[in-house]
Amino acid sequence: MHKKILSLIIAALLCLSLAACGLPEEKIAKAQEKYTQLADIHNQVVEAHKNVEDNSLDEELTKLQSRASDMGAFNLAEMAEEEIDELIQDMDSMISEYEGYLAQLSNIKGAEEEAVLTPIVITLQNRTESSFLELRLYEQGSSGAQVNVLEDMEGFVPGQYLAGLTVMRDVDNTPWVISLTDANGTEQEVMLEVGEFTEGNISLALCHDGESGELTTEIIEAGSDDGEDEPAEEAESEGDKEAAPSSESDSDGQEAAGASDDGTGAE
Repeated sequence: MHKKILSLIIAALLCLSLAACGLPEEKIAKAQEKYTQLADIHNQVVEAHKNVEDNSLDEELTKLQSRASDMGAFNLAEMAEEEIDELIQDMDSMISEYEGYLAQLSNIKGAEEEAVLTPIVITLQNRTESSFLELRLYEQGSSGAQVNVLEDMEGFVPGQYLAGLTVMRDVDNTPWVISLTDANGTEQEVMLEVGEFTEGNISLALCHDGESGELTTEIIEAGSDDGEDEPAEEAESEGDKEAAPSSESDSDGQEAAGASDDGTGAE
């Protein structure tokens, strides 16, 4: 209820006219500018409030909304300069309050996002016939730097396991992307639908689709009886080196990744 009311006030504020006659032009311009600032910060708070689940600020924001709505009752044409000065001071005070609530809402949003992030550690096996010289793992839509996990390794060769890759599943199940560049310089991407990953640790097989030839991943069933998912022959010794973190920032939840012949990853 409160969120809907807060959303409607902007329409009312933006329709308010501060035009007046018989007053100094500078005074009118100052009042109009201050009102524009008030409407802008209110709009920011409305949007921030929509994006949080916490309703602890609803009562305070509703009271502030009521005060902002009262601004529509003022008519500059009927006010003295001193009264307009007081009105500008009131709007300054309200802007300051809105800024404080905006900071609180930002902190609340951050805490809510952190609370719902689920780390998932991935072990990736190369079941293709290709060797890859670069591998980047990042959240879809990320604009940060994307680190090459294989930077200190000689590559990710067929049969090799790469352990310690970490993705963070958020409340929206935002997909992650594995970007791979092979020895010929061809770059391919694989989408990871992390919403399908229910375990804290998961093993994936990197494969080529038989029809399209595109890269895909398959979840490896742990403990298969036929030993199908046992690690392949040991990869190049350089593959056992610890790799650089694969995320662009600490917030992406990446940890060091290592290649191994037994799927456990280098330490």
